[in-house]
Amino acid sequence: MAQDGIDLVFEKPHSNIFPTMDQSHMIPDYDRRTEPNPIPVYHGNIDVVSGLLQLRVSFRWRSLVDEDVIQMFRKLGSQNEAARPRVIFLSMAAWHMLETRDAFQIYGNKLRELSPILGHLAKASKVIWLNQYPTIDFYGETGAHNTKIFSEKIYRYNEGARGILRWVY
Repeated sequence: MAQDGIDLVFEKPHSNIFPTMDQSHMIPDYDRRTEPNPIPVYHGNIDVVSGLLQLRVSFRWRSLVDEDVIQMFRKLGSQNEAARPRVIFLSMAAWHMLETRDAFQIYGNKLRELSPILGHLAKASKVIWLNQYPTIDFYGETGAHNTKIFSEKIYRYNEGARGILRWVY
């Protein structure tokens, strides 16, 4: 991208920032280049570029904060500052909550490992952590309680993430 252009990296493509790239009308159709094309409906990496707006929006979907995520951000951090994204939005998905009993501890450990890398990136990029939205605590039409992912648990994960990442911003 051009020096005065804007680059955005989103960790989750379905993070409610844009309902879908096709509906956002953020970039005029005649100037929009999308990879892949057509855009996947669910769980995939997406790049959208506008030459006129000097804008690149990259969604990088990862289900868990794991070594792949840490390596992705290490690679971003190893680029010279001018080549790094201007804004990085991150968010967690509920996938960690579906893991083992120690999932919260593992999640926290991985965020602690990621935190200094994000701090390094924050020297040249605006790093923004987005909370996971609360969920409906019942399953569809059955009305049964969701025992794995529920609002109180999401709140705990959000609080944990903010506590670990608070110095990055």
